[in-house]
Amino acid sequence: MTLVDRTLRRQLTAAMALAMALALLLSGTALAQTPDAVNVDDACDNAPEESDFTDIEGNTFEDLIKCLAFYEITQGTGDGSTYEPLAGVRRWNMAVFIHRVAMFAEDQGVIDLDSTGHLGERRASQQ
Repeated sequence: MTLVDRTLRRQLTAAMALAMALALLLSGTALAQTPDAVNVDDACDNAPEESDFTDIEGNTFEDLIKCLAFYEITQGTGDGSTYEPLAGVRRWNMAVFIHRVAMFAEDQGVIDLDSTGHLGERRASQQ
């Protein structure tokens, strides 16, 4: 496997991870009964055009990265000024993304988490 193949593979893996995180972020929010719930169709419309990340301009997934940053699913690397879109995603990185998506979903009224962070009872509006 050449260096180009590895780089492309890493970029595709990162893109898939971002897509999964965004899908988790958006799944169910259209059904939420919370008045200010995020609508699936325009969830990223509120994301700013500019980004604090200095290394995503021109990246294929720039808009998705900005959207995930807007909802604080991703906070970048190091001091938060870079995202490193070609870097690999480790299991702990994905665990953090999923945790942040779950926190967002709870804030939107889609799920309940108990004091230990585990899923509680489903919301009455979703039963």
